[in-house]
Amino acid sequence: MDINYRDKVRSLETTNVGEFENVVTTIHFQRRGIDTNLSTSVFIGVHKLDVDIDSGSFIQYDNLQESDILDWLYEQKVPEFWTRVNNRIENDIINSYVTKTEKFELPWQVQE
Repeated sequence: MDINYRDKVRSLETTNVGEFENVVTTIHFQRRGIDTNLSTSVFIGVHKLDVDIDSGSFIQYDNLQESDILDWLYEQKVPEFWTRVNNRIENDIINSYVTKTEKFELPWQVQE
């Protein structure tokens, strides 16, 4: 199954650490998968960063780009995590193709 993935930062949590203001501590993110038939599934997650402030590489909050945040996320999440997320998205998309019928006449109900 051919699925394209798109990651997006939904929100950030910050705190002040010493002289540094608005240090990002937590990333709220989503990964959306879409297949060639335009069926989609979304995984929503939260990741608490291992914050190690280096004054030489610290980026002021107002100067952050989404790509910076996603890079931090990719660096701290192991590849197996992304494999599990992708498998979950793929299974959701596959299940969206299964025909389902809701039954209101339940077999244990007495017919009147």
